[in-house]
Order: sequence, then structure tokens, then C-alpha cells
Amino acid sequence: MLVEMPRLKNRFVEDYSLESMGINRYEVELRRAPVGENRMFSMPSHGTVIIVGDRSEAVISAVRAKGYIPVTIGPEEDYEEMKRFFDKSFAGVISIADSSCNEDEGLDFVKRVFFAAKHTANTWFEKKVVPFFVAVTKLGGTFGIDGTAPEYVTGSVSGICKSAKREWADRVSVHYIDVYPEISYSDLFDLIWKEVEYGDIVETGYAEDKQRRILALNERYEKRIDDENLPDENDVFLCAGGGEGVTSECIMELGKRFHSKFIIFGMNKIDDGFIDPYPGINHEEMAVKIAAESAAKGKRITPSEADRASRAIVSQRQLRKTVSTLKKYGCQVDYYQCDVTEKSDLKKIIERSEKRMGPVTGIVHGAGVLHDCLLNKKEEKGFDKVFGVKYSGIRNMLELIDISRLKYMLLYSSIAGFFGNFGQSDYSCGNEYLNHLARYYNNTLPACKVMSMNWGPWNGGMVDHVLKNAMIRRGKNLIELDEGKMFFVDAFAKKWNKSDCQLIINDENELGGDF
Repeated sequence: MLVEMPRLKNRFVEDYSLESMGINRYEVELRRAPVGENRMFSMPSHGTVIIVGDRSEAVISAVRAKGYIPVTIGPEEDYEEMKRFFDKSFAGVISIADSSCNEDEGLDFVKRVFFAAKHTANTWFEKKVVPFFVAVTKLGGTFGIDGTAPEYVTGSVSGICKSAKREWADRVSVHYIDVYPEISYSDLFDLIWKEVEYGDIVETGYAEDKQRRILALNERYEKRIDDENLPDENDVFLCAGGGEGVTSECIMELGKRFHSKFIIFGMNKIDDGFIDPYPGINHEEMAVKIAAESAAKGKRITPSEADRASRAIVSQRQLRKTVSTLKKYGCQVDYYQCDVTEKSDLKKIIERSEKRMGPVTGIVHGAGVLHDCLLNKKEEKGFDKVFGVKYSGIRNMLELIDISRLKYMLLYSSIAGFFGNFGQSDYSCGNEYLNHLARYYNNTLPACKVMSMNWGPWNGGMVDHVLKNAMIRRGKNLIELDEGKMFFVDAFAKKWNKSDCQLIINDENELGGDF
């Protein structure tokens, strides 16, 4: 039976109040912040400085003029083998992105900065050196907020730097600096040395006016409904990771409100013959029951095996619920098992569904994976997986549709990107990529609502019961499903401002704290 829901229009504002939910909405904006006068870090008096990216003679000379021995690392060097340059004489790393780099060169720069951070972590820990770590991009000095720099992928390194700072604290002077492309090397290195010694903030920008800027938060709520640009039953949404978890809750709410069409794909397949063996039992209780039943049959299984078996059942429940609920609301929906990083597979499902539904007009990228560990333990395979879901996922979707028809682009980023986080340097890097991509398309697709939603931790999704209990013990607030999905739908319904491009959605007391 179809459930007829009222069209949003102006009655939408009567349904709820974002301000009353206890979870706050912050826009990201540029703010001037002059560098302080107190020395924050004593630079090593000598040693080798690893140079990544721009290896021009001007860079080498600037490092040598400071009394250091420059050591350049080129694109021919294996990422893991870079570690041979990090020895007892190691004083620091300076990575400078080329303002004219192409996509592949930009991605290589990001990975080299990541592995330079890994080797830095190992070196200061094992050899007890106190180095500096600097990454520089040339996106205009405004982090791409008001620019159209196509090399925005290089901005992903901001997530690496902010996460590294959390892990290393004051033991390493860590800085991400964005500058305008035409800056002279003399001026650039004046800024670098000043930030290393006196900078009290990891992420800073210098535009052509030479003013120092940071990214700051402004709490703001838009109350006006965008009657002219609401989604409707003709809109087709391409949704990565929309079949399960918090993304599925948001997609169901979107379907409930707007009756649109949905092409959803995820890593798991819907089993048409599925019969729930444990109806009404949640994941944690089910895992215990599965383990006990296996033991009673004389077949003992490990807790992780019981957990995987339970998760497989929960996955089937969620997938079936998502599809059936959307159909109940009168939505057309196609669900596919597909890895968003596999472009050829994704191409086939988009072509198949667009023939039936029409061209894609909206994107929701909610896919993500975690592989948490400290920087010195990270590996290339793990980085490619975690970063790749964010990076390749959105790139594949954008390349396989007609972006001139896009009206909505909603990206699931994380406060782990904006603030950095322990053990999540790769995840932070991926989410910062989404933030920079959103800024780019916010300027180049003026007719499209582009938003990177930097979510705090939800009560569900990637936050399992172990992490949830740990957060509760530490007094952390989680975003409840009902609240989060209303924030999500609100993004489609309200008047659009350019400053809405990146939002921080989290509890006020948690901003910038560990999570």
C-alpha cells in the first residue's frame, strides 16, 4: 500500500526545529588570524630536510640557505621505500604541490605526503628527533573556497596534517599552508619558517593580500524554504552506500518527503530468499545467540565470526527495509550490489537505471570504510581502500553522468576531516578531499546545490556498540538517527547560500575535541 505524504512547501518548517535538537549546524568561513609573537617551536639547527613535490632549484636553495641539507624524493620512489631517507639526521619534511599538476600528479602528491607523515612518525619515535612537517598547496590561499583550482585534490593533505598533529601533539611542528599560485619562493619560505616557529594553528592560508587566514565556524540556521528548487518525483538520485546504515535512514526520509527515484548501490547483495532467523533481536544479542547455538551443536566459533554472522543478517534486514520503504512511499528504486570504486560495474548499472528512470539529477555519496591505526602503522593497501572509497567513489559517479543536469550533490564527509582524528589520517584525508571537491563544484556548478556534510558521530552506522559505549563513558553526545535524517532533508529544502557548501554538524561542546 502506498503512503501518501504531504508535499513539503512551507509546512516543512512546522515539522521540526533544528535549533531545538541539541545538535548544531555550523558553516565554514574564512577568518583573519595574524600569527602570534610567541615562539611555539625551536627548529633543529641542522640536519636533512626531505623535499616532496616541487623539487625545483629554488626550493632546494631555500632549504640549503636555512642551514639544512636538502634531500629530494621524486615520483619514481616507492612510497614505502621513502623511509630510507628518514635517518638520525632528519630535521623535517617540506612538501609543496605544483599549481599546474594534473589529477594523477595531484593524487601522487597526496600519497607521498601521507607516507612522508608515516615515516616521520616512525623516525621521531624511534630516533627521538623533534622535526617539523609542512605541506603546502596553491589553491589561492583560501583553501579553494572562492576559487576554481582544478588541482583541488592536493588539498586532501590538510586531513593528514590535522590528524598527524593530534597524534604527535607538540613533539612535531605540523602545518598545512595554502597559498596563492603566483607567490615567490622567497615569500613562500618566509611564511613556511614563520609558521614552523610561531604558528599556533595547523591549517592556515595566505592569499594575494598576504593576510593570514584560517577556517572558522559560524553557527547559522536557514529558515526559508526553497519552494522553487525542491526535489520532486522526476528527480533521480544516485546513492552510494544508501542501502544500509545512517545513509539509508536519510534516503528513506528523502523518499518520504519528495517521492523521487533512487539508484542505490552498496557492497552487499539482497538475498531474495532471505528468512530472518532471529526476528526482533538486535545485532549484539544476535551475535551472543549465534555463538551459544554453535557451541551447543559442538562447533565453537570465535566472537568475530559470530559478529560477522550477525552483521550479515542485519545487513539483509536493512537492505530489504530500505527498498520496501521507498516503494511504499511511491518511489521508483533500483538496488545493486556494486563497489563504487569499480567504474566499469558502476557504468553498467547507471546506464540500465537511467533508461528506465531518466537522467541522474542528484548524487548522495554516503559510502565509507574505516581502518583505524596510528600513522606509523598505516600501509598503502589500507590507505588506498579508505581514501579510495571517498576519492574514486565520487569521481566515478561524476564521470559517468551528465553533470550539467545535476541539481543536488550531497556528500557524507566527517568532522574527522575538518578537525583531524587519532588513527584516522587516511579517513580524514578522504573526507577533506570531499570538502575540497565540494568547494570546487560550488563555484563551477552554480545551478547545483553542493554540500559536504561533516557529520559528527551517529548513534548507529560506523559507530558500533563498543565505540558507542566508549563515547558515552567519555561524555560524548551522538547524533540520533531521527535528528540526523532531518538535518539531511533540511539541506534539500532550505534556501541555498554559497556558504552552505561545507557544514559541520555536531554537538557544540564537542567541536575540536577528541572523538
